[in-house]
Amino acid sequence: MANAGPPIKRATAQRAYDAFLDRVEKANASDDYVDRVVLVVLFGSFLDPDRDPVNDVDLAIAIDHKEIDAALREAKKEERRQMAEDAGRHFGDFIERLFWPSTELRLYLKSRSRVLSIADAQDGILKQAPSRVVYTADNGRV
Repeated sequence: MANAGPPIKRATAQRAYDAFLDRVEKANASDDYVDRVVLVVLFGSFLDPDRDPVNDVDLAIAIDHKEIDAALREAKKEERRQMAEDAGRHFGDFIERLFWPSTELRLYLKSRSRVLSIADAQDGILKQAPSRVVYTADNGRV
């Protein structure tokens, strides 16, 4: 997945990658997020330890619900949607509002970093590109 931006020094990419994994752990431990990250897969130019500079840090994530009980989970999701609206967020449509809790988590993980490129772990790119699992909810950083 090519990035339109200029190449990034490996040290800069490493800092962004480490900060991302820190945010994954914080989000999973926090009650502020309804969902949790269960898998992080690294792929792309940053995967090669000898490459410097790199294009970006390509990561694929899998997200799952923290709450098992469906009714309680939906109540928590609605609370997060309402909190966002109370804070001034305007949703473009019903779907955007519906998926806000997952979007909120993804925005936090990305943290406006131009260095990070975050895809869904179900994306077909992982079937075509070399990759490595770097985090699981069960084992933490791998």
